[in-house]
Amino acid sequence: MASRTVRPKNKTYGTIQRGSSLTIPVFIKDSFDKPLDLTDCTASFTVKAVQYDYDREDVRAYIQKDLVPQEPLQGRFFVQLSSKDTDIPPGDYYFDIEIKQPGSGMVYRICTLLCEIEGGPTNRNVNDGIGQLAVGDEITILTLEQGSPIIIIAPAVAVNPNIYNQLDEMMKEIKRLQRENAYQKNQIETLNEHVKALNDIVNP
Repeated sequence: MASRTVRPKNKTYGTIQRGSSLTIPVFIKDSFDKPLDLTDCTASFTVKAVQYDYDREDVRAYIQKDLVPQEPLQGRFFVQLSSKDTDIPPGDYYFDIEIKQPGSGMVYRICTLLCEIEGGPTNRNVNDGIGQLAVGDEITILTLEQGSPIIIIAPAVAVNPNIYNQLDEMMKEIKRLQRENAYQKNQIETLNEHVKALNDIVNP
């Protein structure tokens, strides 16, 4: 299953089977294309029939999941839904995913997506079970095929200090090349003057 990159105009997640267990891997990267450190953060997953409302406690949500990222240093976590979670009337729904940072309480909604709950004939197997779910890589679900992974490109929250060191070294190299280029330019001008002087002697 290919990964899904969420961008402002890409608002559709796809189909979720009603009464079927599902794992949605979420991978968050910063603007430098590096995993965003989610240490001590919490994530919230909420499904509603409307894109927004004023239900402050989310009591009208069809699905609510609050979780601690399972792989915070890799910027990755997994929203695990049981068959009972997805046992809701077929139709179109919206879900969003939010990250809450510790201490500051800063909340960042990383995506809001439209999905379709699709019904099927079998209902008798619906239960709360999740089971031992295998963890795939950032773009593949090994256990449940229909859970399209989400890759979020998020603004950088913190910049690695090493980046500033790298930038400083690069600027020094640019200045060295500029000085070297100026020196070579002066040498070329001097040689041109010598050539002109010799031409004047050879061709008075």
